Amino acid sequence: MKMKANKRMSRMAYKLFLTAFTLLLFGACANAQGLSGTESGKSSPIEITADDALEWRRAENIYVARGNAQAQQGETRINAAVLKAHYRDDANGNTSIWKVEAENNVTITSPDGVVKGARGVYLVSEGRAELTGGNLSATGENMSVTAEESLQYFTNENKFMAVGNAVASEPGRSITGDTLTAWTKADGGGLDRAEADGNVVIKTETETATGNRATYDADTSIAELTGDVKVVQGKNELEGVRATVNLETGVSQMFGEQGGGRVKGLFFPSSE
Repeated sequence: MKMKANKRMSRMAYKLFLTAFTLLLFGACANAQGLSGTESGKSSPIEITADDALEWRRAENIYVARGNAQAQQGETRINAAVLKAHYRDDANGNTSIWKVEAENNVTITSPDGVVKGARGVYLVSEGRAELTGGNLSATGENMSVTAEESLQYFTNENKFMAVGNAVASEPGRSITGDTLTAWTKADGGGLDRAEADGNVVIKTETETATGNRATYDADTSIAELTGDVKVVQGKNELEGVRATVNLETGVSQMFGEQGGGRVKGLFFPSSE
C-alpha cells in the first residue's frame, strides 16, 4: 500500500512539475520576447500544459506536449492527446507560436461553443482552426454544425465552415449542403445566419425545401433558396427557381425565372 501511495505521489509530482515547467517556459517567452498569438505580439500569450511529457525540439522550432495536452490563449483552448506548437523568431529576436497541431480526440472550447474532431491544425495569427477525421462537430447554445470531411472554425469571426454533408441545426429545423458556412451570435448566443451550397435541404417539422443554394437568417427565420427549388408540405409541392420560406410561420413564396418564368404547384385536397 505504501509503495502504491508513493507511486501515485510521484505521478502527481511529475504532472505538477511538467505543468509548472511549461507555464514557466511560455510565460518567460511571453514576458521577455513577446510570445503571443500574432506577429505583432499584442495578443495574450499561449499557455501549454501536459500530464506526461514535454519536448523542446530546438532544431525544428517545435514544442511537443503529450498526455492530456492543452494549449490556451485568452478564452480559447485546445485539448488533445498530443499537441505540437510551431514557433519562429523574427529579426528582433521575438518569439511567436504560429501554428498548433493537435492529434487524437481534439476539442476546442471557446465562448462560441465546443468544436470536436480527430485531428486539427490551429493557425494562431489567423485565429483559424481546421479539424478533420470522424465525428466533426461544433455545438453552442441551441445550435450545432456537423460535417464529414472538414470543419473550420474562425475564432475571431464567430464563423464555422463545414465541408461534406454539412448540417447546421437549431431546435425544430436544419439546413444541409455539400458546403456550409454558419455564423454565431457574439458570446455563444446561438446561430445568427447560415449559407449552404450544393444539394441544399432545409427541414422543419412540417416542411422540406430543396435547392442548389440557400441563405438563412435565424432572427427572422427566413430562408432564401435558389436553383431548382422545391418546397414540400405534406403532399403539396411548389417548384420554381427561387423561393422565400419562413420557417416559423410556414409561409412560402415561389418565383420563376426573371422576365416571365412560370412556377408550378401541386396541391392535394384534404380528405376530411
